[in-house]
Amino acid sequence: MWGSHAPRRPTRGADRPSSDGSRDDDRLPLIPVAAQGGDVIGLCEFEKGVDGWQGADLVSVERVRGADRPGAVTSDSAALRFDADGVTTATITNERGARDADWIGHPYLTATVTAGDLAGTDAPIHASFRLVHDSHRAGRGRSSTSSPPRNRAHTGRGRAGRSREASLTSETFSVPQGQPVRLYWDLSGVDERVRDSVVRLELVCERADQPSSEGPYGRGGGIRGSITLEGVALSDSPDVIAAAKLQTHWQRLLAKYGDHVETVPEVKKPSVESGRFVFEDGETEYDFEILDDDGHVFRLASTTYRFEDGMAAIERR
Repeated sequence: MWGSHAPRRPTRGADRPSSDGSRDDDRLPLIPVAAQGGDVIGLCEFEKGVDGWQGADLVSVERVRGADRPGAVTSDSAALRFDADGVTTATITNERGARDADWIGHPYLTATVTAGDLAGTDAPIHASFRLVHDSHRAGRGRSSTSSPPRNRAHTGRGRAGRSREASLTSETFSVPQGQPVRLYWDLSGVDERVRDSVVRLELVCERADQPSSEGPYGRGGGIRGSITLEGVALSDSPDVIAAAKLQTHWQRLLAKYGDHVETVPEVKKPSVESGRFVFEDGETEYDFEILDDDGHVFRLASTTYRFEDGMAAIERR
């Protein structure tokens, strides 16, 4: 199922899967990736422009391609770069795409964020999504058995001075400078009335060593540099969340142990395989199992990932 290759000289920076699964002698050994199952729809397309994204104060946005930003744009298509000039919190927002998106049928959000070299700090950034919705529409919307979410922020005013907008915030992700990180958000448990009244989607970033709760930081503080956003998509399958978590786990192993140099299967059966991933400075165990319902379970170290639509073993460039 996975196969193994003799160790080869690793290539620094080759930390994402290839897209075609082809093999040749110049590539690194097999690694696990999740099959992209379900219906995945791009929430934003940057081929022709910024697609409705706007920057807040002291934040500008522009479209970039991989050739313009090698290492920062991980896909073959275009991405959005936003530049911050000393803000404590760098925020970009999108209304058009967020309003038109099918948040009810496709509640699984993923994206890739890469922080460039930031002035004055080697610290990572903390990134999170914020989903703003119309609380009045949500209150009058369709019924749902889900419990209404707890709002973490309120903006805007409606009739009689009452707040019309409320927001939900994803978990916070640590994004090291120069390393693409997958952000993910499972919104399937959020009340459908909320998902049916989305006003805008926001990406919020701040320096890990200068949290906004402790600012302002004065001259020379805040985020000064560029951050890249790409691959913003919604899916109807939870597999994309598991895939993003697995990719993040794999990147952490690379950061801890160095490049992956060999996959060593020790048990191989028709529906089960287990073995070791060998890195430059360490190794970790894996287990793979095909279930009776055709689902797949993959265990990396002590963490288990389940996929409804399967997995694949492909080589890395």
